[in-house]
Amino acid sequence: MSKVKANEDEMASNVCRIGEELEESREEKAQIKEKLEFMGEAKEALEAEMKTLGVQTEQWRKAADVAAAVSRQVFVGGGLFDQSEVVGFMDDDDTEDELGSGNRKRKSSWMKMFGDLWKKKGHK
Repeated sequence: MSKVKANEDEMASNVCRIGEELEESREEKAQIKEKLEFMGEAKEALEAEMKTLGVQTEQWRKAADVAAAVSRQVFVGGGLFDQSEVVGFMDDDDTEDELGSGNRKRKSSWMKMFGDLWKKKGHK
């Protein structure tokens, strides 16, 4: 009988231990589930941020392309605006003999004015 009693006590302690392990496993499962939900929300937030950054990057790329095109048109004479209306702009018809220091100075001031405008737009 004492052997049977010892077996029953051992089985009871095993059941108790297994019950405790089961409870610990349930707690770990709940913690892991919370972490998984948090990570899912964080992932969604990061994906939204990446989408926003992708759109902004595309907008900046397009703006840079436009700025490059504008600068090529202005400096090469592509006709972005009527260049004869710009104060101090030198006509292509001017020859080197007709160029005085005044015309060079006006062209220099036009370039400076354009550079200042370019800087102001860049800081906005």
